[in-house]
Amino acid sequence: MAVVEGDRAWLWPDNVDDGAKQEDVPQKVKADLILDLVLISLLSLVAWMTRIYHLSIPASVAWDETHFGKFANHYIKNEFYFDVHPPLAKMLIAGAGYLTNYRGDFAFKQPGDAYEQTPYYGMRLLCATMGSAVVPMGYVAVRVASSARTPALLAAMLLLAETSLLTASRFILLDPIMLFFIQAALTATFLFRACRTRPFGVWWWTSLATTGVMLGCAISCKFVGLFIVLFVGLYTANDLWELWGDLRVSIRTWTAHFAARVGTLILLPIIVYLACFWLHFAVCYRSGPGDAFMSSGFQTTLQGSEIYNRSMPQYIALGSVVTIKQFSHADSMIQQQQVTAYRYRDENNRWLIKTTNPLNETHDNYEDMHTQYLIRSGDRIRYAWFIPPPALPVDHQIHKVVTCYGDQGIGDVNDEWIIWKEDGQHGDHIQPVVDRIRLIHGWENVTRLCALASTGKKLPKWGFEQEAAKAPLTCVIASDSRPACLYGTLSFTITGGLRKTFPSLKCKVSGPA
Repeated sequence: MAVVEGDRAWLWPDNVDDGAKQEDVPQKVKADLILDLVLISLLSLVAWMTRIYHLSIPASVAWDETHFGKFANHYIKNEFYFDVHPPLAKMLIAGAGYLTNYRGDFAFKQPGDAYEQTPYYGMRLLCATMGSAVVPMGYVAVRVASSARTPALLAAMLLLAETSLLTASRFILLDPIMLFFIQAALTATFLFRACRTRPFGVWWWTSLATTGVMLGCAISCKFVGLFIVLFVGLYTANDLWELWGDLRVSIRTWTAHFAARVGTLILLPIIVYLACFWLHFAVCYRSGPGDAFMSSGFQTTLQGSEIYNRSMPQYIALGSVVTIKQFSHADSMIQQQQVTAYRYRDENNRWLIKTTNPLNETHDNYEDMHTQYLIRSGDRIRYAWFIPPPALPVDHQIHKVVTCYGDQGIGDVNDEWIIWKEDGQHGDHIQPVVDRIRLIHGWENVTRLCALASTGKKLPKWGFEQEAAKAPLTCVIASDSRPACLYGTLSFTITGGLRKTFPSLKCKVSGPA
């Protein structure tokens, strides 16, 4: 359908009645529409040809293809990974590679690596095709917004000949895919604006819903897509303000306009964004390089991980050998005499839970202990590094530094920690993986408690740039009440050390969601 305003034609809005006969539409409008369609087709063809010309050159990894090619490998192999960008564009690249017989067997180690027999062309072709579509959509957007053909052609030619846009569209990158959705959202916004004289019609709803979907897709590629969300949001606010000032629009009608925009421009993009992540987790269900960034509970859902579908002792007890992982920054574990937060699995991450009373340690290996030695919320315990003998104390003379020192059987109150279970009661047993705990230093002479926490800062090169663990003072005054606002929530991951006769905890595989 076409719309006549004065002597100019707009594309596709439905000012003309749906039941109107074809011969009732002015011949000039039909001619303008045909001319616009011809121009759009020519622009699409030329843009596509310029993007795919010698697309296979260079036949080696170029620029950031080394990153996004690896991500495609993870999707094709169903491996979980961690990245700063949302997943949609990377999933589309992986899908294009899979459909063109790429099976994720190229390493993408560094720029310059020759592809040789690797079928990489399909992934580049997807980026080139979506990048070329920006040109005709730019024409439509300006044509509808200005209702004139000359500025629309000028805008399209600028997009067609823009060197950086052309170059970025020829490689396996996220940018051409993101720009496709950004331009699509912008074009749909202008088409929706053109339908304002016939609200709640088919084209009105179609263009509005398309805008919402494209916004969701744009932010699901890269967070830079939030800028188009800001633009459309301001554009919509201005539109609603104009409707509010229109005396012909009743409060009921304005409320319907407002609700329609909330549903399509706010809720719909959120649904699209969440759906992309749902698909991401559904595809990446195997253990991969991103495991260490996630919590132990999440790792139990990844096939092939060390704790997938694994049975373990149900409760923590004296003699348990555990790792301690931060909950708020769950990619780091405490380890070694530097007492740093280290995200990867390592023998140095293992800690032995000991009693605070050395006289009761009659069993060095804790093999014969029974359920009275299970750790409960509120108990005082000591941590000893599992490999050498030193314990984990806090030195209150050196700015609350957490370190490791001492010998086997020798210690003091600085070694003592109180273990508190989050969302639990005093005396509750502590379960590995599923329970969150806080470690509160047990020195009785301090007036304020301090909790084990990570500073979030990395050590210098001599400390291998690991995160330093520290126990800063907190806001909770020492008392018998349960500390509620201590910083530095931690979670346990057990690795062994308990008697097999203890009750078992089976990690439930609940899926990636």
